[in-house]
Amino acid sequence: MSTLFGYLILAAVGVLVVGAISRPAWALALLLIQYPLEQLLQSYIVFFVQRNEIFNVLVGLLAIVSLSLKVFRQPGSLQASLNTVSMLCLLYYALASASVLWSPTQQDAMDILRPGLSYLFIFVVLGPLLISRIEEVREFLVITLILSSIVALLVLTNPNGDFVRGRFALRLGGIGLKESNPLAMSDLGAFLLLAAATLNLSKRSTVLLLFRIGGGIVGTGLLIAASSRGQVLAAGLVAAIFYPVSVQVKNLGQFFLRLTLLGALAVMLLLGARLFQKQAQGTEKRWDAAELSAASEVRVENMRVLLVEWSRRPSAWPLGLGTGGFAAFEKTSHEPYVHNMIVESLGEFGLIGFCIFMAILATTWRSAAKLLSMCWSDPDARAIAATLVAMNAFQFLVSNKQGSVWVSTQMWTGFLLMVRVQRILSSEGGLPEPEPDESQLALESDEHGEHAAA
Repeated sequence: MSTLFGYLILAAVGVLVVGAISRPAWALALLLIQYPLEQLLQSYIVFFVQRNEIFNVLVGLLAIVSLSLKVFRQPGSLQASLNTVSMLCLLYYALASASVLWSPTQQDAMDILRPGLSYLFIFVVLGPLLISRIEEVREFLVITLILSSIVALLVLTNPNGDFVRGRFALRLGGIGLKESNPLAMSDLGAFLLLAAATLNLSKRSTVLLLFRIGGGIVGTGLLIAASSRGQVLAAGLVAAIFYPVSVQVKNLGQFFLRLTLLGALAVMLLLGARLFQKQAQGTEKRWDAAELSAASEVRVENMRVLLVEWSRRPSAWPLGLGTGGFAAFEKTSHEPYVHNMIVESLGEFGLIGFCIFMAILATTWRSAAKLLSMCWSDPDARAIAATLVAMNAFQFLVSNKQGSVWVSTQMWTGFLLMVRVQRILSSEGGLPEPEPDESQLALESDEHGEHAAA
């Protein structure tokens, strides 16, 4: 019965894939939720555990086909694909790839590089090209919200789900030999929390509002259950910052309405946090002060090790220790990378890599500010821009808790997508002027008539 349900999910995914061929926004949504969706399928169907690359390859091929059809139908759809951030990003990856040549663990570095290049192609090169306009971003965010809500609910109600070492995970293949990655599930929950807080579309349907509310509750439940502490803290912080950014307040009445909605959101998130509390065996222990302190000490020590080893070798100052340099010198945590992209950029790719990385962040930040400024007066565009910027802010924060240049490829997708949308919007002179409301036109006409009579 469990396997049959898995095949029903697979059939539903197949229908989505067919739709995504002609809808690039759907293709991008599938691309960005592929990890939790893949693990959901793996919990039911052993084949996807035994051949774990199959699903990723299929989603990658879908992105290629969808983009190819878009370019064929819209010859100018690659507009602004080459910009300052995309060129700096490719330069950064070129340096990271070349650094295998001077890595102290060349064989291990090659093992990192080989799969990393495929993710580079899918997430950094192809992904950001799938959509390019605010209207397409809206479609992408809405379909991602819907799909993520369904996947999160199926994960939390999965008969193969259980709490392992205080974190909710799926037993892949239903046999418990392998477990799902709680970080992927936490990212899914974090997106739902952010979308619930910031995707404040004025022209929303009841169905979309229900998905925001339901997705926010289920997403917060999954976020707490998966118990990735960095994601919980980052998502909560970003949601609190970008909620007021996403809404337009025109008068005092609307201000109090927004406060009421914010209170409802807080209640919703508390409900989501407690939804699976009774089942969360051991989850609360991960939030003990001693546990938090110990985890922080490990990450700080990782950063110290890499920076000390880099600083001791003047020959490594310009180009760094190379990909895998951290693992060659770290002897305590046995982690494969430093889990902090800023420190990684300096320690493994040197002053040159650090400067490139900082230039990417500075340019992306300017694009985010410009995009929000251009969308500020349009309620829907403002909510869409705020959600997109919030997603990127979350991904950046998390990349400095668990990231690596070869692991955090989805962060670059969001960066490059946002920059490209902003550049295209700037080249078109900003958003088009909204069409005046008919009642407003009638009112203005009456006023003109009165002045003429006077």
